[in-house]
Amino acid sequence: MIAVSDVEDLEAIKRYSAITTDADGRITAFEEKPEEPESTLAGIALYFYPRSVLPLIDRYLAEGNNPDQPGRLVEWMYERTPFYVWQVPGRWYDIGSPETLEQADRDLNS
Repeated sequence: MIAVSDVEDLEAIKRYSAITTDADGRITAFEEKPEEPESTLAGIALYFYPRSVLPLIDRYLAEGNNPDQPGRLVEWMYERTPFYVWQVPGRWYDIGSPETLEQADRDLNS
């Protein structure tokens, strides 16, 4: 499972992963940092992996895939096992860069 937030902006989603789901919240499309996004639902760095998928993670790494970008694992995994999203309630703040951290600080302290 991956936590998601709707950034509501096709230009902003280009910095994240664009996710499309079915009515049950199962991922049907996932693209890391898309050039031409079709969704504004962003995956954020909050994951839950049940024990049953640990062999898939081992396989992902054994195949030489990128171990440093967790979104790439989700992008690879959703086609191999049912993968769902959890919509984060309320507003989500990206604090992954000094600029976005400063903006979050301004928003929360004004």
